[in-house]
Amino acid sequence: MSRPKQPCTKDVIRQKTAIANNSCWEWQGYRKPNGYGFYAGQYTHRLAYKLFIGDIGDMNVCHTCDNPSCCNPEHLFLGTQSDNANDMVAKKRSYVAFEKIKSHCKRGHPLSGDNLYVHKTGRRQCLTCQRMTSKLRDRRLRHTPEFKANASTRSRKHYNKIKDDPEFKMKNAARARAWWAKNRGKNANQNI
Repeated sequence: MSRPKQPCTKDVIRQKTAIANNSCWEWQGYRKPNGYGFYAGQYTHRLAYKLFIGDIGDMNVCHTCDNPSCCNPEHLFLGTQSDNANDMVAKKRSYVAFEKIKSHCKRGHPLSGDNLYVHKTGRRQCLTCQRMTSKLRDRRLRHTPEFKANASTRSRKHYNKIKDDPEFKMKNAARARAWWAKNRGKNANQNI
């Protein structure tokens, strides 16, 4: 059984932080996988803001230092979710910002000119990789029973459509004659 946590005070924040070179108060206690300090069921940067500055309300507490474990009240400011997102884009820490400055795809193809497709959401895609992915997907689909069933139906419809065409009949007859001429000797030897 774990011991009950003491309520969070200014002294607890000061005791459980270490001051880094950039004047950040880095939380030394438990951190979530995303790097944010966590104490008594709350994020530590939010606790530090409440204790040292004042009420938060339903606002976000944002970092000027971009260090998620920092609890220094001088590095914290209040903002909306959109303020936080805009700050992240301005500092080039977001996926959107990374996408805008990326010059090559993950396979090394250039993201420019005829090889660039810009999606309506603003996402940039490499056309060479997109084509390769489509070919692989089509190749995998050809081996599924559904595709094979549809393929035989498609070919049967196509054959029914063209079987009455005189040109098709001539080509088909010529193909059959050529096959018989080529394979007549083979079949005769097999019957002996």
